[in-house]
Amino acid sequence: MSTGNMNSAVDPEQLWSPIFDHEVARNCMMPMGMTSDGLADTYSVTRQEQDQLAVDSHNKALAA
Repeated sequence: MSTGNMNSAVDPEQLWSPIFDHEVARNCMMPMGMTSDGLADTYSVTRQEQDQLAVDSHNKALAA
C-alpha cells in the first residue's frame, strides 16, 4: 500500500451509478489506506505503534 497510488485505486466510471445518489455511500469513496493515514495523523499514532499493534494482534490470533 505504501508504494501504490491510493487515489487511482477506485475508478468511478466502473461503479454502480446509484452509489452517487446516496450520501453515505458517496462519502465512503476514500480508500482504506488514505483513511488510515488520516487517522494516524489525527491521533498521532506512529508507524512503530501501528506495527507493534499488528505484531501483538497476530500473536494473539496464533495463541488462540
